[in-house]
Amino acid sequence: HSESVKNQRVLKIKTLWLVSHSKLWLVKGSKYNIGTFNWGKKQFVEFSFTNSGDNPFVVEEIYTPCGCTTVEYSKEPVQPGGNLKVKVEYQAEHSGHFDKTITVYCNAEGSPFHLKISGNAK
Repeated sequence: HSESVKNQRVLKIKTLWLVSHSKLWLVKGSKYNIGTFNWGKKQFVEFSFTNSGDNPFVVEEIYTPCGCTTVEYSKEPVQPGGNLKVKVEYQAEHSGHFDKTITVYCNAEGSPFHLKISGNAK
């Protein structure tokens, strides 16, 4: 298992979320283009969220568009000043361009929020 993980590219992107009095604003980083990759290799993108508000940030559900896209994240509330990492895994089922939208449902005003990944599987 560790050998296969070593051979996979892990891409990290920071997304800054500002939470204040139960309001959530997406400041930057909601989209990420993975680029061109071998369609047989899993790709990973990590979105990092920071709660800079006064109330706990609670993710109720994260919806992925298909079985080729999965997410991992802590189900615990993010306390003020805390961070939440959402790891998105994408496994292309065939070659070609893709655009996937991951939908985050949470306790913030304006929910749901959308994270987008795209790329070209060759």
